[in-house]
Formats: sequence, C-alpha cells, structure tokens
Amino acid sequence: MNNLNKAIFNGDFDKFSSSDDDIIMIQLFAAQQQRIQTLSLNQPTIRIGFTSGRRYINRERVKGDRQICRDYFTDNPVYPEEYFQRRFRMKRSLFVSILHDIQQVNEYFIQTCDATGALGLSGIQKITAALRILQYGVPADVVDKYIRIGESTAIAALNFFTKSIVATYEAVYLRTPNEADVARLL
Repeated sequence: MNNLNKAIFNGDFDKFSSSDDDIIMIQLFAAQQQRIQTLSLNQPTIRIGFTSGRRYINRERVKGDRQICRDYFTDNPVYPEEYFQRRFRMKRSLFVSILHDIQQVNEYFIQTCDATGALGLSGIQKITAALRILQYGVPADVVDKYIRIGESTAIAALNFFTKSIVATYEAVYLRTPNEADVARLL
C-alpha cells in the first residue's frame, strides 16, 4: 500500500500538499461513489402500482408481437403458409377472420396501452396463446417462451377466447344438427 492509500485509509491528510489533497479527495469521492453504487445494486427496486408479493417480469411483449408478425403475418413472412397451417392447424386467412370476428365481440383482444403508455399484448398474441394451449394440450406457462405472455394472462386469454368463440359462432356452427346435417354426415 503506498503512502497516499495509507493516508486515505488512516485519515492522515495533513502531511500531503494541496495537489495531494486533490488526489485524495478524488479517490475518496470515487470510493464513495463505488460504495453508493454497490448499496443501490443490493437494494430491491421499489415499484409503484405493483401488487404486493408479485414479481414483475419484463417479457418484452412488443418484441414478441413483432416476432409473431414477422414469422407469419407480413407480406413476406419467415415461414410459408404450409408452416402456418401445420403449426396453427388452420389457414392464415381463417386465423385472421377469427381474430377480426372475436375483436368485434370482445374488446379483450384489441391491443391497448397500459397506465404507463406501454403497448399491451396484441390480439394475435392472446389468440395464439389460447390456440396453442387448446391445440397442443400444453400448460399455460409453456406459451411464454415464444409468445411472451405470462401464465395467468394465457389462462385469461384462453377463457375469453372460448367464450368469444361460442358467442360469435354458436348460431352458425355450434347448433344441434338438423335432419339435413345428419343425412349429409351419414
């Protein structure tokens, strides 16, 4: 340890000149700033409007929406129509039609901004999560990786999706078959 560091450590500042005092002050200031930074890193961040006991995870939901759109819904998507049909088990045009119809029935599937002005989950993300859970029989937390949606939100999207499908298509597709339907099916 050199003399300057010993003086800083022991508090002996008298034997140094004014230029040495400047150096000591700079080193003290740097050490103090480092301690403050270390303390602030160890402190939990306080979030206002945050439900007690729940941890916030920034899933970058806008990034997830952009990824899904880039993969399947742009003019020149990453994956062609055959991949969409295999993964979603329907044509892209049918998916877009269902999305449009459900948005007319249920505002939950319309993308909004939260209280901070950040974009919320898109209708595509919510419907994709619900479809993946239904189609593949996976737990709600599995869809987080690609769609960037939390487990509780995925469950809510699934519930709203099934209710909206029934409300939208019940009269046409979910009715009891008549004699003509039975004859056609048999």
